[in-house]
Amino acid sequence: MSDKARWLTWVVPLVFLGLLFTAVLARDLDFWRSAAALNRLSEAAAQRGDLARARDLALKAWTREPENSRYGLLLARLELQAGQPQAALATARQVCDRDPGAIGALKLQAQAWTSWAGSRRPWSS
Repeated sequence: MSDKARWLTWVVPLVFLGLLFTAVLARDLDFWRSAAALNRLSEAAAQRGDLARARDLALKAWTREPENSRYGLLLARLELQAGQPQAALATARQVCDRDPGAIGALKLQAQAWTSWAGSRRPWSS
Protein backbone atom coordinates (compact mmCIF):
# COMPACT_ATOMS: atom_id res chain seq x y z
CA MET A 1 0.00 0.00 0.00
CA SER A 2 1.36 3.39 -0.89
CA ASP A 3 1.96 6.16 1.58
CA LYS A 4 -0.86 8.21 0.07
CA ALA A 5 -3.38 5.38 0.49
CA ARG A 6 -2.23 4.73 4.04
CA TRP A 7 -2.58 8.44 4.82
CA LEU A 8 -6.14 8.46 3.42
CA THR A 9 -7.18 5.45 5.51
CA TRP A 10 -6.44 7.55 8.61
CA VAL A 11 -7.65 10.95 7.48
CA VAL A 12 -11.01 10.05 5.92
CA PRO A 13 -12.45 8.33 9.05
CA LEU A 14 -11.17 11.14 11.28
CA VAL A 15 -12.77 13.79 9.07
CA PHE A 16 -16.02 11.81 9.04
CA LEU A 17 -16.03 11.50 12.83
CA GLY A 18 -15.26 15.19 13.18
CA LEU A 19 -18.15 16.13 10.91
CA LEU A 20 -20.48 13.76 12.73
CA PHE A 21 -19.49 15.20 16.12
CA THR A 22 -19.95 18.76 14.82
CA ALA A 23 -23.43 17.92 13.50
CA VAL A 24 -24.48 16.36 16.81
CA LEU A 25 -23.01 19.23 18.80
CA ALA A 26 -24.79 21.80 16.62
CA ARG A 27 -28.09 20.05 17.28
CA ASP A 28 -27.77 19.64 21.06
CA LEU A 29 -24.92 21.00 23.17
CA ASP A 30 -25.92 18.74 26.07
CA PHE A 31 -26.09 15.45 24.16
CA TRP A 32 -23.38 13.89 26.31
CA ARG A 33 -24.97 14.70 29.69
CA SER A 34 -27.05 12.17 31.63
CA ALA A 35 -30.63 12.92 32.62
CA ALA A 36 -29.59 13.26 36.27
CA ALA A 37 -26.89 15.78 35.35
CA LEU A 38 -29.36 17.74 33.22
CA ASN A 39 -31.80 17.80 36.13
CA ARG A 40 -29.12 19.12 38.51
CA LEU A 41 -28.10 21.78 36.01
CA SER A 42 -31.73 22.75 35.55
CA GLU A 43 -32.20 23.24 39.28
CA ALA A 44 -29.03 25.33 39.44
CA ALA A 45 -30.16 27.49 36.51
CA ALA A 46 -33.54 28.01 38.20
CA GLN A 47 -31.82 29.13 41.40
CA ARG A 48 -29.79 31.63 39.37
CA GLY A 49 -33.02 32.93 37.85
CA ASP A 50 -32.31 31.69 34.32
CA LEU A 51 -35.75 30.15 33.75
CA ALA A 52 -35.37 29.70 29.99
CA ARG A 53 -32.18 27.64 30.36
CA ALA A 54 -33.64 25.77 33.34
CA ARG A 55 -36.76 24.85 31.37
CA ASP A 56 -34.69 23.73 28.38
CA LEU A 57 -32.53 21.48 30.57
CA ALA A 58 -35.53 20.09 32.46
CA LEU A 59 -37.25 19.26 29.18
CA LYS A 60 -34.15 17.41 27.96
CA ALA A 61 -33.91 15.47 31.24
CA TRP A 62 -37.57 14.46 31.14
CA THR A 63 -37.34 13.54 27.46
CA ARG A 64 -34.44 11.22 28.20
CA GLU A 65 -36.15 9.60 31.22
CA PRO A 66 -39.91 10.10 30.83
CA GLU A 67 -40.66 7.54 33.55
CA ASN A 68 -38.93 9.71 36.17
CA SER A 69 -41.73 11.85 37.59
CA ARG A 70 -39.28 14.15 39.43
CA TYR A 71 -38.01 15.45 36.12
CA GLY A 72 -41.53 16.08 34.84
CA LEU A 73 -42.52 17.83 38.06
CA LEU A 74 -39.51 20.12 37.82
CA LEU A 75 -40.44 20.97 34.24
CA ALA A 76 -44.05 21.72 35.20
CA ARG A 77 -42.92 23.90 38.12
CA LEU A 78 -40.57 25.85 35.85
CA GLU A 79 -43.30 26.33 33.26
CA LEU A 80 -45.60 27.66 35.96
CA GLN A 81 -42.90 30.05 37.20
CA ALA A 82 -42.33 31.24 33.63
CA GLY A 83 -46.00 32.21 33.36
CA GLN A 84 -47.05 29.29 31.16
CA PRO A 85 -49.88 27.70 33.16
CA GLN A 86 -51.32 25.78 30.19
CA ALA A 87 -47.97 24.12 29.49
CA ALA A 88 -47.51 23.40 33.20
CA LEU A 89 -50.98 21.86 33.36
CA ALA A 90 -50.29 19.65 30.35
CA THR A 91 -46.94 18.52 31.75
CA ALA A 92 -48.40 17.82 35.20
CA ARG A 93 -51.18 15.77 33.60
CA GLN A 94 -48.64 13.71 31.68
CA VAL A 95 -46.69 13.09 34.89
CA CYS A 96 -49.88 12.04 36.66
CA ASP A 97 -50.80 9.69 33.79
CA ARG A 98 -47.37 8.05 33.86
CA ASP A 99 -47.08 7.93 37.66
CA PRO A 100 -50.46 7.98 39.46
CA GLY A 101 -48.63 8.07 42.81
CA ALA A 102 -47.02 11.43 42.08
CA ILE A 103 -48.85 13.65 44.55
CA GLY A 104 -46.83 16.66 43.43
CA ALA A 105 -48.41 16.37 39.98
CA LEU A 106 -51.87 16.88 41.46
CA LYS A 107 -50.69 19.90 43.41
CA LEU A 108 -49.07 21.41 40.30
CA GLN A 109 -52.24 20.76 38.29
CA ALA A 110 -54.26 22.68 40.85
CA GLN A 111 -51.76 25.55 40.91
CA ALA A 112 -51.61 25.69 37.11
CA TRP A 113 -55.38 25.57 36.80
CA THR A 114 -55.79 28.34 39.37
CA SER A 115 -53.17 30.46 37.65
CA TRP A 116 -54.63 29.88 34.20
CA ALA A 117 -58.25 30.41 35.26
CA GLY A 118 -57.28 33.54 37.20
CA SER A 119 -55.66 35.06 34.14
CA ARG A 120 -58.78 34.47 32.04
CA ARG A 121 -61.23 36.35 34.28
CA PRO A 122 -62.58 39.36 32.38
CA TRP A 123 -63.13 41.37 35.57
CA SER A 124 -59.56 41.00 36.85
CA SER A 125 -57.15 43.70 35.92
